[in-house]
Amino acid sequence: MVPEFSSGDVVVVHIQSAQHIEVGDIITFSPSPGSDAYLTHRVTQKLENYEGTQVTCFRTQGDANNAEDPFVIGEDQIVGTVAFHVPKLGTAIRFVQLRWYYVVPLLLVAAVTVAGSTFAWFTSQDEVTNRLSASADFNTTIYEDFTPKEDWTPGESVKKEVGAINTGSVDSFVRMWLTGEMKLLAVDTDGTALFSGTPAALPPPLPTQPMRHWRRRAGQYGRKALHRRIAG
Repeated sequence: MVPEFSSGDVVVVHIQSAQHIEVGDIITFSPSPGSDAYLTHRVTQKLENYEGTQVTCFRTQGDANNAEDPFVIGEDQIVGTVAFHVPKLGTAIRFVQLRWYYVVPLLLVAAVTVAGSTFAWFTSQDEVTNRLSASADFNTTIYEDFTPKEDWTPGESVKKEVGAINTGSVDSFVRMWLTGEMKLLAVDTDGTALFSGTPAALPPPLPTQPMRHWRRRAGQYGRKALHRRIAG
């Protein structure tokens, strides 16, 4: 069948009945009934109702041959038409059949190599260090403008400025709140609040009444201890 096929090629056959085979098709058939040998040749004649037998027969010829095959092919001898072929696959199969003692060790070595490579690929590890540096400077400073007075009078308001300054290189958001606290450390004999003394000399804690009640009793708790307003 050269040049269509070459020695050692493998042909894949599509099973077909005789009624679907036409002249020019390449068929695989058994040259004689009951034979285990097969040939693949091209159909040159389709003989329907061959010699009045109601059977369709075929004449064939190899593409590389100069004459038709000397026999007629009956319906029961046909396997089917050739679908496609794989070049030299038959040569490889035949080599394995005759030289299996060479092929088996090679296949084992190849299998071990592939398995080892696959295992190494799945278990391999690589470490990459991603160094990230930022030049931004985040810094905030809290400041206050306040000078305590030495002599406060009851009801006197004192202003204290408190704020935050962004001393960094990027914008920042600052949330602040101020709380006031009054502490009475000691009371002089005339009722004046003092900011020195020991804990044992401290009077009872300030009552919990509103600020307007504390102002009425300023004489008792003194000036600086009673009224210290923080603003700003």
